Amino acid sequence: MAIAFQTFKKNLNKDYVRKGLTPDFEKNFKNQRPYWEAFVQYKSSEDSEKKTAQTKENASKKKHFHHLGQGGYASAIPKWQKMEDDLVARGIVPATFNWPLRAKHYFYAHGGSLNMEDGSFVTSDAIREAADRLNVALKAVSEGSFKSDREKDELTYALGIVPRKHGFRGDIKTYKAGREERLK
Repeated sequence: MAIAFQTFKKNLNKDYVRKGLTPDFEKNFKNQRPYWEAFVQYKSSEDSEKKTAQTKENASKKKHFHHLGQGGYASAIPKWQKMEDDLVARGIVPATFNWPLRAKHYFYAHGGSLNMEDGSFVTSDAIREAADRLNVALKAVSEGSFKSDREKDELTYALGIVPRKHGFRGDIKTYKAGREERLK
């Protein structure tokens, strides 16, 4: 329901507010008349414009887009498992057989698949480089030259994600001071 409401507001903004139009409250939006002025005022506000600009900037940074649909991982994982099981039942070892589950799910969700003839990994050009880097990382793990841990595993290496530093090294004094203030 929340997604439907967000879509409704997005469409109102796109079709009416941005074009400077007012909807016909008698036909389509009878219940919206009391809220229309506040909605237009908010969508025209500096705060809304700032949030929109930040969202656009964040969206422009995204490289890999998933292809899961409305069912999400819950409906996709059984399909991927069946695809792999069908290959194994025919005596074909899938290229993703030794991949960590997290990496497997990520690449399947972002357009990867298996060739049902020979079990090779089929991917779009958008994630091909990351898939190649994942194979390099898996080989390094098997040789012992790369140690996977929670913050820096094979998938984060393949995607080129630098793990964030955690802790309070530079801020330990302010952290302790704030903690002491809260305890008073």
